[in-house]
Amino acid sequence: MSSDLDIFISHSEKDADIARMLITLLKSSLRLQAARIRCTSVDGYRLPGGSNSEEQLRAEIVNSRVLIGLVSPNSLRSLYVSFELGARWGLGRFLIPVLAPSVEPSVLKAPLNNLNALRCDSRPQLQQLVGDVAAELDISPDPPQSYDEYIERILDLSKPCPTVSTPLERRTGELADNVTVSSMVKRLSQFSSETAKLKHIRSTLPKLPYISVPELLHVLHEFGYEQNKIEVIRLLRPKVLEVSSNESNMIMCEFEHEQNKEEVFNLLGN
Repeated sequence: MSSDLDIFISHSEKDADIARMLITLLKSSLRLQAARIRCTSVDGYRLPGGSNSEEQLRAEIVNSRVLIGLVSPNSLRSLYVSFELGARWGLGRFLIPVLAPSVEPSVLKAPLNNLNALRCDSRPQLQQLVGDVAAELDISPDPPQSYDEYIERILDLSKPCPTVSTPLERRTGELADNVTVSSMVKRLSQFSSETAKLKHIRSTLPKLPYISVPELLHVLHEFGYEQNKIEVIRLLRPKVLEVSSNESNMIMCEFEHEQNKEEVFNLLGN
């Protein structure tokens, strides 16, 4: 029931990767159940099958205890997000605008510009987000060090994709026209289906040099379905030079289901 909802995340479906990371942060820091969070573009948090979408969304926008508005260039162009935030503001209920990486507060127009917005590219403000939501839900958050790795993953979105330099002997035999992970991710974002994205990875794989775990995570964030993420790891694992125990844990956090986590663990070879 909508009255049981703790958090509603209003967002553009094009920002599903950021929304997914915010969910992981809030779930880990506040120990929330998935059923108490609504995020319509992220698997595990979508509307129930067979529900009347418009009626349920209206009820949840009204009745959820916390509404987080993910503000980005994509959401600013979305009429649905505008309606959701406007309706919530009109009710005078708890609403937190959260700015996507590199988005300035000046993009917020009246009446939302009177609300204090928090930034996704600021560690202190992400910690404040956890604290503010916890206070509204009347629960105690876990200590920051227990969820800092999830904040780090969100902060990584605002950083340029790292360039990996490899020894000359490791590059012997590679094609001269190597693609980079950043160019691959840019191309992947242009595909509408995950099947097409996987096909593109397969076609460019021979031209891809050795990559780092942060680069692998950038590619994973282009996918929502866990089975497709597993296929990405299966394809790219031979290109990853080393995976530390901590990096392995970061990758495992992309998965909810234990069976999938076990499969990923075996693929990583840890």
